[in-house]
Amino acid sequence: MIKIFFSFFIIFLYITNAKVELTLEEKAFIKANPKIVLGLDKNWNPYIIKKGDLLEGLEVDYINLINKKLGTNITLVADEWENIIFLAKSKQIDGLALSSISNDRKTYFDFSKTYLQSYKYIFTLSNKKVTSFKDLENKKVAIQYMNNFEKYLLEDIKNIKTVYVKNKDEAHKLLLEGSIDAFIGDNVDRYLLKLKGIENIQIAFDIKESIFNAVYSIRKDWPILVSILNKAIDDITLIEKRELYKKWFNFEKLNLNRIIFSQEELEFIKNKKVVIASATPWEPFHVEKQEGVQTGISYDFWDLIKEKSGLKSINIQVDTFTSVLNCIKDKTCDMAVAVGETKDRKQYALFSKSYATFPISIATSKDINHISSIDSLKDRKIAVGENYTAHKKMLEKYPSLNYIVVKNIQEGLELLSKGKVFAYVDIMPVLAHNINKYGYTNLKISGNTGINFDVTFMIRDDYALLVSIINKVTNTILEEEKQKILNKWIAVVYHESINYILIFYILGVVFIVVSIIFYKNRQLLKYQNVIKQKNRILEKQKKELENTNNLLKNAQDNLQKSLDSFKVLVNSTIEAVLIEKQGKIEYANDSFVKVFEYDNQEEVYKNTIDDFFVNSILKKDCSNISFEFLGVTKNGVEFPILVKKESLIFEKEKATIISIFDLSELKDKEQLILQQSKMVAMGEMIGNIAHQWRQPLTAITTAATSLKIRKQLGDFNDEILEEVIEAIMRNSKFLSQTIDDFKNYLKDSKEKQKFNIKDIFEQSLNLIRPALKNSFINDNINMDGDIYIESYFNELNQALINILNNAKDALIEKEQLEDKAVFLKAYMQEDEVILEIKDNAGGIPLDIIDSIFEPYFTTKHQSQGTGLGLYMTYKIITESLNGSIKVTNTTFIYKNKKCSGAKFVIRLPYS
Repeated sequence: MIKIFFSFFIIFLYITNAKVELTLEEKAFIKANPKIVLGLDKNWNPYIIKKGDLLEGLEVDYINLINKKLGTNITLVADEWENIIFLAKSKQIDGLALSSISNDRKTYFDFSKTYLQSYKYIFTLSNKKVTSFKDLENKKVAIQYMNNFEKYLLEDIKNIKTVYVKNKDEAHKLLLEGSIDAFIGDNVDRYLLKLKGIENIQIAFDIKESIFNAVYSIRKDWPILVSILNKAIDDITLIEKRELYKKWFNFEKLNLNRIIFSQEELEFIKNKKVVIASATPWEPFHVEKQEGVQTGISYDFWDLIKEKSGLKSINIQVDTFTSVLNCIKDKTCDMAVAVGETKDRKQYALFSKSYATFPISIATSKDINHISSIDSLKDRKIAVGENYTAHKKMLEKYPSLNYIVVKNIQEGLELLSKGKVFAYVDIMPVLAHNINKYGYTNLKISGNTGINFDVTFMIRDDYALLVSIINKVTNTILEEEKQKILNKWIAVVYHESINYILIFYILGVVFIVVSIIFYKNRQLLKYQNVIKQKNRILEKQKKELENTNNLLKNAQDNLQKSLDSFKVLVNSTIEAVLIEKQGKIEYANDSFVKVFEYDNQEEVYKNTIDDFFVNSILKKDCSNISFEFLGVTKNGVEFPILVKKESLIFEKEKATIISIFDLSELKDKEQLILQQSKMVAMGEMIGNIAHQWRQPLTAITTAATSLKIRKQLGDFNDEILEEVIEAIMRNSKFLSQTIDDFKNYLKDSKEKQKFNIKDIFEQSLNLIRPALKNSFINDNINMDGDIYIESYFNELNQALINILNNAKDALIEKEQLEDKAVFLKAYMQEDEVILEIKDNAGGIPLDIIDSIFEPYFTTKHQSQGTGLGLYMTYKIITESLNGSIKVTNTTFIYKNKKCSGAKFVIRLPYS
């Protein structure tokens, strides 16, 4: 009796654990996306059958099964295949169902595992004898348009004329008319031909290697949805699939267990004998029946795979599990039968599809309460088998735990029983088996680690063919075959002692099941009363349907009113809105007519889309982002605009909606700000020039006065005259150079010129040097040789003067600072010229340093600053000169003193 109850309990745990388990990230994704829409070809009966607005069919039932297992709300839409593909590529739906993997789709989609398979056949008229493609030489064979898989099947077949059809009905019609000689079809054709009563079309022959592997193609930015779907696909059993096929395909024989091996796989099966390495037993997965004879759960699965495939194998014995891993790594053996996939093992081995899944559990002494969190294991000794999968997976997820490595499970349980470790971790059936086998009555399974162990076959990394063979066979193993193996080994292990706690758990489970049955019976009685009430309600609903018809009419009227309101809303926006389709204008709102200076919308519709812009806007690849462009009015006047465009489906066709904002007024204001900034700088410069002229004018006046006095005193000769004239000329030349520098600054030249960075440093300093000297501020230029650049001289000059003026003002405020200075440096870096301007004024406060390039931002008094200087400097550098500017605080040594200040770094393209 205990065996029976325990067997029931373990199977119950196995089934419960096999439920789809999602990560927190996956659950959050489902919550954030309450509705997921996949599309498929509407011409694939009975996979999809349209009845008005309703869909039914095998694929609908399969999606409902997935929704039930995941708690998702995945819905389907069906249309012509080319329309569905367009919607999926443009992300108007989230992916494709009943699709295949192809290179052209990999750009747009990630793919799930195969979830359904279909086989392809050649169909001909029943009076034609066709047994191979050779019989179809110079014949017409139809395939479905945009069906990549059918196209692929004919790629290597010569002398066959391919005819493309829109759907299966068209293929049937053309064959019956004699317009084609054959077509490629599948079980859908068998279903449709039987449904339509067409008996003179037959399957001529199967197409070898023609398995159509149906996958879900999911939008590229949702890889997590692929992971979620794969978990559901793995959880759907062959029995569940068989029920779906039985419901929708009413054929006498539909072999879901059919295994088609490639020629390479058949050669491998024929010529190779698989060498399986095993170490110490890992019961009940690996049991040594007698010396050299291995059995257990994993070996029974392997025997079943050999039986279904024809594979051959031999066993070799090694001393430890680590030796098993090493022999696969150096290829002295080919496979191990009961191994879990881990990151480090994937570097030298391949892994088959999982054939069983169990939780990795925690064994402790009986006096320990249930462990509900891994935090209970912190700062405790945890025993685990050396290099066991449980060991690897625990290290990956919980690397900070204190692990005690043991050679095998016996050693680990012995340490646990003696209290030398707090817990031993391994897969649940292995723990339960060995605790009972060795009579550890003081131990129990206290909880799970939250990690699942997917039991797989581990295979040397150059045997990909063996992996493929095993996976194909595993896909055909029935659930009852799996349960038979599990029941065999789980039912015979517990016989040495009675575990009353376990019996209590089992009785608890039985009690829950009985309670559920009792509850369901009570529910059935309630449902009978509900049905009676429903009948009365139906009568009432019949009357309500008449009222509903009236409501529908009112709803239609309201919908028209909503459409009219929408048009009013679009027409009331200040943005110009345009919808184009294939280059033609489909709609333009009132703002568009006004902005582009047309008289009415009819005038707009007479033009093509390119008539409104300087260049073709449709060719500009800027979807979903705003960008500046040039528009053209009705009178041919160009004006700046801000544009955003997006693709959409308009009246069942691909179209583009374009929203436009007129930037003319903003551009004028921006130019005014630039001029304002320049006028402010000019005012400061005039003050500099007045200061700069004072000294040479004084010198000229003094020289002229000295000549007059010398002549009156009689102390006058030619030598004195030449000396005084030379002094006057030297000072006059300085005055003239100052005027030239100022004139150059005022020039509004927009032509690029090649110039030396040293020259622009000197000119910028010449214009403000008197103000610097008047405030006892030194200037320093640091350049290694000449550096030339092709750019806009005057605009860069204005930017530098703005920075230097800010440095000057900052230094003037530092009244106690000695040795005030500004520093200019230039150097080349790859294809850029780098300019650095820094001072020793102490730097910019960190709470405002990110705001100094904003317009009208200033720390000065309103009478001293406008807040436009650095804003215009930023605009000049980034927009006019195509460069970049950044500011940071820096520290450095100047005249043997540690200084700090602001450093502006300007990066400009060489040309």
